[in-house]
Amino acid sequence: MDTDVVAAERLLPDLVDPAAFHVQQAIEKALKAAIVLDGHEPPKIHDLNRRRAAVKGRLAWGETDAWLAQKTEWNAATRYRLTDMSEKP
Repeated sequence: MDTDVVAAERLLPDLVDPAAFHVQQAIEKALKAAIVLDGHEPPKIHDLNRRRAAVKGRLAWGETDAWLAQKTEWNAATRYRLTDMSEKP
C-alpha cells in the first residue's frame, strides 16, 4: 500500500492538514505512474487535472475535474500553510 495513503489514514482525524497533503501526493504519484507506463515523461507540475489530461482516455477515472482541483489546492494550501484544511468541507 502506498505510504502516502497509510500516512493519511494514520493522521486522520486529528491532523487534517498533513493528511490532506498525503492524499494529494498519493493521487499525484498514481497519475505520474500512469503517464510513465504510457511511455511518456510526466510533467513537472502538481496540477492533478493537467496530469490526468496526459493520460485521459487511457485511464479509467471516475472523479471530476472539480474533485481533482480541490486536491491540487490541498497541496499548495498545506505545503505553504495558506489555509487550515480542517475548516474545509
